[in-house]
Amino acid sequence: MRCSTLLLFLFVSGLLAAPPARAQQPAAAEDLRHAEFKQLAAQLVERRRSGADETEDLQEKTLKLLDAIVLEQLNRPGPRDLAGLNQRLAASLARPGALGESYELVRLGATPLGEVYYAIIVNFSMSGPSAIRFYPPAPQGYRLAARIDRWEFPDFFDEYVELVPIKASDVVFVTVNGRTDELRTGAFAAWRFAEGRFSAVWTTDILERSSYEVRPDGFHLSFCSQNDEQNPRFCRRMMRERYQWDGFAWRRVEQQESDAPRP
Repeated sequence: MRCSTLLLFLFVSGLLAAPPARAQQPAAAEDLRHAEFKQLAAQLVERRRSGADETEDLQEKTLKLLDAIVLEQLNRPGPRDLAGLNQRLAASLARPGALGESYELVRLGATPLGEVYYAIIVNFSMSGPSAIRFYPPAPQGYRLAARIDRWEFPDFFDEYVELVPIKASDVVFVTVNGRTDELRTGAFAAWRFAEGRFSAVWTTDILERSSYEVRPDGFHLSFCSQNDEQNPRFCRRMMRERYQWDGFAWRRVEQQESDAPRP
């Protein structure tokens, strides 16, 4: 009897001391997913940097992996700590030395029931492509519903993208793409999500010396409207415009020209 009791005690103690294998599996799978994403992201950047052919298949495979990582977090029970989630994405996905690489989840708005719309802004680096993925709430949980990239929209200028939410009843935002050098060359577009897809309700050409600001009275855009013919790097005249979303359309409500300050 004593021997049986001792063996039972040792067996139970071993069970308590042994690390639960099942609990370790999700963490290991998550690490593998992060490692695969980094590897594919590096391939995307290298292809663009070297001028090699870029394929939609490779980019979409990479972004679908990112979707899985983000949706796993969004569909967990309990409140969502957006700042903490973005910190975890940056820590687990960004590659050391990749200048400008960022993965930022943003809140776009909410349904009448208070369910939040999310989108992730994807910048593989200053040398790589950019994209936006949209995650609305659904009865079965958050899901990928639409995307913005140069494969979905061939005219989309996919150099480094920023997203500017616009307060509206629908999902409306402005994308800002372009360089960050002294010319501040950028392209702008306003997007609306309706009937299951995005549509561009306003786009600009690539604008030099462009800057923007969101105020309570609308989206303010400034840019060079006339270069100096003798020296194209100088601007002779600036344009200032203000736009608003009225719930149905994106409208320019103000336009004003001004002499540019001398450099």
